[in-house]
Amino acid sequence: MRHRTQILVVAVLVAAFLTPATWAQATAAARWNDLLISSIRKDFARPPVHARNLFHISAGMWDAWRAFGGGLPCFVDEQGSPGDMSLQAAREQAISVVAYRVLCSRFAASPGFSTMKPQYDALLAE
Repeated sequence: MRHRTQILVVAVLVAAFLTPATWAQATAAARWNDLLISSIRKDFARPPVHARNLFHISAGMWDAWRAFGGGLPCFVDEQGSPGDMSLQAAREQAISVVAYRVLCSRFAASPGFSTMKPQYDALLAE
């Protein structure tokens, strides 16, 4: 449980300090966290739900990253192979797929979904 709490704290801190100037150099996880924070701002005020959203997306991205080696799993203990991609590219692609699916699922009924969905699509395509 302590490990999961640490992941959540890091995700929130990264998202809080990400500025537009650093957006282009940010990791995939940091960029998805930024979209998560924006989605929360455009949704209804539901602190327990959003705390869960922050945890689930952070833990999911962690499991996607660690599937290519290193660390203990939170939810899923699967191993992947980067194939023809570099290790970093494979990890970022896995992180992006997880984050995209969680965001689309969790915020589908949000009043800000029509604004945020094109941003999710654009970051996934990138």
